[in-house]
Amino acid sequence: MAKLDQKNTGTDTKLHFRQTASRDGIIYDQEEMIAEIRNLELCNVKFRRGTAAVIGETVPMPLYWRQYANHQDPLRNAGIHGDVRPISQQDSHLRLQITGSNQDNSISSLFKLHITFDAALQSYIFAISAELRIPAGKFWHATYNSAHGELEFCNFWPEHCFEPAVPQRKKYQACYIQRSEKVSRIPHHHLDTSDKNNIHLKKGDRFSWLLEDQNPVVEIIAGANIEAGICAYMWDTHFACRVIPRSSSSKAITLTDQCFQAAFRLYAIDRQHAERVAKHADITNNQELLHHPLYLEGINTFANTLADFPEHAPNLWPWGFETTSDSSPSSIFIYDKSKGFDDHFSLAIFQKEGATSRWLATTIGPAFGQQDFVDAARYRLTAHICTANVRHAHIAIRLHRTGLGSVFDLSNYETFRSPQRLSGTNNWQKIELVTPPISPKPDRLHLILEQIGAGKSWFDNVVLEKLENGNEANI
Repeated sequence: MAKLDQKNTGTDTKLHFRQTASRDGIIYDQEEMIAEIRNLELCNVKFRRGTAAVIGETVPMPLYWRQYANHQDPLRNAGIHGDVRPISQQDSHLRLQITGSNQDNSISSLFKLHITFDAALQSYIFAISAELRIPAGKFWHATYNSAHGELEFCNFWPEHCFEPAVPQRKKYQACYIQRSEKVSRIPHHHLDTSDKNNIHLKKGDRFSWLLEDQNPVVEIIAGANIEAGICAYMWDTHFACRVIPRSSSSKAITLTDQCFQAAFRLYAIDRQHAERVAKHADITNNQELLHHPLYLEGINTFANTLADFPEHAPNLWPWGFETTSDSSPSSIFIYDKSKGFDDHFSLAIFQKEGATSRWLATTIGPAFGQQDFVDAARYRLTAHICTANVRHAHIAIRLHRTGLGSVFDLSNYETFRSPQRLSGTNNWQKIELVTPPISPKPDRLHLILEQIGAGKSWFDNVVLEKLENGNEANI
């Protein structure tokens, strides 16, 4: 096994592939596993012998095309059918072919993976070409994606870029984009800011996660209309071809008799190289940070934004919002800096008749780096609410109990609403709800500030407390 401080010239590279199933196999250099393909997905990827994996098992990289927004739909991804097989094996080169299709075989996915070792970079190079075909007489329905292209060919999640365990340090403090001689920096935080969406990439552009001992790079080799989007929660990045222009009034199209292609290289650079890249990055003062309310332990007065806690960016999460309204601006969500219960800050909802809208804190629990929940504890949520001509305004707790179905399906959640709801016009009033003992204990907990129907409502001084054995503790 190569030592970390010993240069590898590449002359001792002996790449080979061992097939373990039709969709699985292990990639070796000499006797060391450097990558694995499981169910047509790449995982346990090392960029040098003797180093830790940079792509792990938690979020492997699909070696097939899919539509990310609908990727759990078997019609929307090409990993339902398919196999992997070696094309050629030499000591210094390994070529694999991965084919796939969706449930009804309406699309054909072909990935070619070529692995070599670059002695100058001291990194394996995973060169991938991807081709998607929708034959004549077959159809693939694509829906608009507001964050990046619709037809995804790469989803890259570096290992340990987000760890829920406390106090595990999260690796990689930012993403960097190199376009010719220009370098731009996208800092890692959990806010969905515009710099994370619709990142246009062309041939030669490089997308990197920095600054660690091993820093992964996605370099675009070929492809048209490629747009990337960084997940605001976990910093994995989706690379995809856009087929529905952002200016289009249509939010869905049907593809037939078409072929799409993309090609990219994966490799790693060392810390010294990464520092040279980061040194030349354009760092802008993102004013959007001032317009995202944060969920904070204790009383949420909404007076603070991420700009007040830049050193805690990897550990702070925003309030989000959602509505049943299909038309904008039927429901308007406002981070109000002019009206509050005991200051000038609150969260507000202004809307017309018919919609149900809510502010949400959905990132509470051990999955988001916070303390584990306690079995059989009760939870109390309090808030101050002010209303103007509303039908109803109230608060609620929505939770998922450990082991009771998928956390991604809201039908597996229980909702506890405050017994008091405000109607009409009211000055600030304190509203409270207390859950019964929750057993099995929850693994996800959502806070809901909700308005039903027309009117205006403001929410302030929101507090979640755990009631356990007569003791109270803020969450």
